[in-house]
Amino acid sequence: MKLYCGGKNKNLTCVRRKNDMGVKREVDDTNYEINEDDDEFPEECYICGKPFTSPVVTRCKHYFCEACALSAFRKSKRCQICNENTGGVFNIAK
Repeated sequence: MKLYCGGKNKNLTCVRRKNDMGVKREVDDTNYEINEDDDEFPEECYICGKPFTSPVVTRCKHYFCEACALSAFRKSKRCQICNENTGGVFNIAK
């Protein structure tokens, strides 16, 4: 099972995503305080759930595979995690 977080001002709401077999899990809507020093490069893409292929980062500091980000951008101009307007800016992740 995977845990994904999103929110504003470093107060994140974390929820559990469906597992690979499509089984729903309970939602954990606990808020967590995250320090700026705790920003880590995630292990897998939020969109496809796989290890990154050509990772990119949005202005709101969320990471996606380049192909996933561009595909999602064609459907919505907003970040798939926090819903902020991406402005079409996807920088190569370092």
